[in-house]
Amino acid sequence: MMIKPSISGVVLAAGASTRMQKNKILLPIDETTVIETVIKTLLQTELSEVIVIGGRDYNRLSKVLEAYPVQCHENNAYFEGQSTSMIKGLSKIRDDAEGCFFFMGDQPLIDVENINQMIEVFRMSVNPKTIITPVGTEGRGTPVLFGAAWFDALKQIRGDQGGRSIIRAADVHVIPHFVERSSFFWDIDHEEMYHKVLSAYNGGSFL
Repeated sequence: MMIKPSISGVVLAAGASTRMQKNKILLPIDETTVIETVIKTLLQTELSEVIVIGGRDYNRLSKVLEAYPVQCHENNAYFEGQSTSMIKGLSKIRDDAEGCFFFMGDQPLIDVENINQMIEVFRMSVNPKTIITPVGTEGRGTPVLFGAAWFDALKQIRGDQGGRSIIRAADVHVIPHFVERSSFFWDIDHEEMYHKVLSAYNGGSFL
């Protein structure tokens, strides 16, 4: 029987939420918050650890997450862009991590089944250069799992971007994982989407 790989999960939760004014990850959903919904899902997966990188309202965020077995770290440079949170997360993962999964703190309709399937695809690839991306009917999205061979390259990224440039360059090492449910990819960028997510979540109808 093959040993399960050590996969770290980094949740990028430091954004300024400029389009919504309010901090979207702390908005209520059901009887909890958006970020807690993400965390609860990830804690049911086969991830080896969950690390949350906060920025705006960090004190509130860390207080909310005290009840969960996750690491929470502050990114004081979050206003310089998403890459700073990604790099901060990579600096906190365990030394033996074979891969790192990057999640968005405002994407609460991800699910355990698809995350575990992506981890399994990574395990079967037996290649540290493997990158697993979820793909829906509208194309590629997040979250993305990067093999350890890309960690150094990810740390060189600057500005308000994630690993898209690396995904494009990696090409033959990228394995798509098809996700049928479109709501898996929904992120809360504006008020209308927040209410759309709430409706799907409360109705138990993840389209």
